[in-house]
Amino acid sequence: MTDKNRAPVSAKDITLIAAWIGGLVLLGALLWLPTQTVRDRAFQNAVNQVLERRETEFRLESRIPFNSLNSGQKRLGTWFRLLDSEKRGLVFSIMNGGILFPCMAVVTADGFVEIVIFLNPETLSGTIPEGLVNRYVLRIEKNTKERVKTPADRRGEL
Repeated sequence: MTDKNRAPVSAKDITLIAAWIGGLVLLGALLWLPTQTVRDRAFQNAVNQVLERRETEFRLESRIPFNSLNSGQKRLGTWFRLLDSEKRGLVFSIMNGGILFPCMAVVTADGFVEIVIFLNPETLSGTIPEGLVNRYVLRIEKNTKERVKTPADRRGEL
């Protein structure tokens, strides 16, 4: 048999490559799931450091799991309980001109946004149009009011 008649890639080669890629995906998934709490804690600490540098009174206490929300509710960001407060914090990003601006919205127990804090120190006032911020605020308030009351809400934990 000459080289001209041989296929450049055999079925065995394709199977080996597919198994290798599948193994890498499986390994990544197995490493991703158990490290969720570590990643949440690192994210919370990073946001708290920024809030401390910005000299705000708010600090994040713990993450609110997304599965405690209504199944029809859209995920806008990551929800946190605020330290020593009935309020909640939503850490999210605003997209403007192809640039993501990380923000935190402080949401009252009634579901209204009290304040939006820009977490990027380079964000200057006027960089993001007020109308765009208001659109995100309305989206957050609408999403918060669609929230289903859970037993944790009734106890005042959220």
